[in-house]
Amino acid sequence: MKTPASIFVLHSGGLGDLVRTAPLLRAAHREWPNALITLSCRAEFDAIRELLPVRTAPAPIPFDPSDFMEPDIAALTAVHGIFGSWKAVEADLFICAEARPSWLAGVLAAWFRAGRTAAAEAPEESAMLDRMRSELVLEPAEFEPVPFAIPPLIPWPLPATARTAADRELEALGLTERGYLLCAPMGGWPRSRFGQALDQARATRPSPVLFIGAPLDLAPEGGPVRSWEGGIGDLPLLAGLLAMSRGYFTDSPGIADLGQAFGSAGLCVSGGGCWPEDAPWAANASALVHPLPCFGCGWDCAFGDPVCMASIPARVAGESLAALEPGVRKLDLLPGSELQLIEKAGATYRRARNDAAALRDSAIRARHAGRATPRRGWFGR
Repeated sequence: MKTPASIFVLHSGGLGDLVRTAPLLRAAHREWPNALITLSCRAEFDAIRELLPVRTAPAPIPFDPSDFMEPDIAALTAVHGIFGSWKAVEADLFICAEARPSWLAGVLAAWFRAGRTAAAEAPEESAMLDRMRSELVLEPAEFEPVPFAIPPLIPWPLPATARTAADRELEALGLTERGYLLCAPMGGWPRSRFGQALDQARATRPSPVLFIGAPLDLAPEGGPVRSWEGGIGDLPLLAGLLAMSRGYFTDSPGIADLGQAFGSAGLCVSGGGCWPEDAPWAANASALVHPLPCFGCGWDCAFGDPVCMASIPARVAGESLAALEPGVRKLDLLPGSELQLIEKAGATYRRARNDAAALRDSAIRARHAGRATPRRGWFGR
């Protein structure tokens, strides 16, 4: 292919997904070292660009595409805002890096009209995507496979600015490098169990704990407890605190991925929404998971509160945290009768959700049937 001068990489997913784009960015830079690479992600995660091992230009997305289910004026206005702010952004090669591509990927690929359009996984055609393209007067883009080999994930160095910021924060908190456990209860595991698991683990190995967000009451003999309120809003500092900890304890795959990126050992209490995609990839990382027949639901849980998380006891997590043995520890805690019930309920729920999605698609197509195609106007590049 012709050497691209500009490469646009799209990923509108979460923190962990963005960490996992690092190999693709590295490979693109290796293939075309002089090309300008733009990384487009949700604005709340745009600071990830300061941490990734490849320098990229910004193109932040000020909304989550999954918040829009209809091709209404709100969705069109949101996309129009992007088009207006990205008129100077170029793309000789457009790459959708999303594992589960959103409708926005299809719209943006059509809008850029790049010389080549590639994807790890092409967006599915849907009434939402079709109608959005029609309203914006865009022709569908043809996706091809990503035109280079993508290497496996490996950790990369922490930027000096993030290390300096973390040094200052640790000094203010009275903590030292490798002298604390970072705890981030930010996922679906019951929050109270973090305290129980930490007390159990610290009974055998006392350690100060740094909570991301509000702290929990822990047994005082285990060591001091501190908290940092920055969270996802300050990714470089969060990455520094993870990298300089002796380990992390979380139920957030995104936090676990960020910790692994900078070499931190740790334990993630994992659910099945995106398993095995969320499995640990670094040699010193560990996960605790309770496989159930409903795994792979994309966090659209048939049971409201995820059973896969709620069924993991604090005692077992405390054992795993004390040991911190790398790899995946799989539990088998429910009797066969309950597993059969979960399987049947999950399958019934999934059929109902698929039927609802099909009805929504039909309703969108019916509402817009016969409507005149808008004249080409301010949406074009």
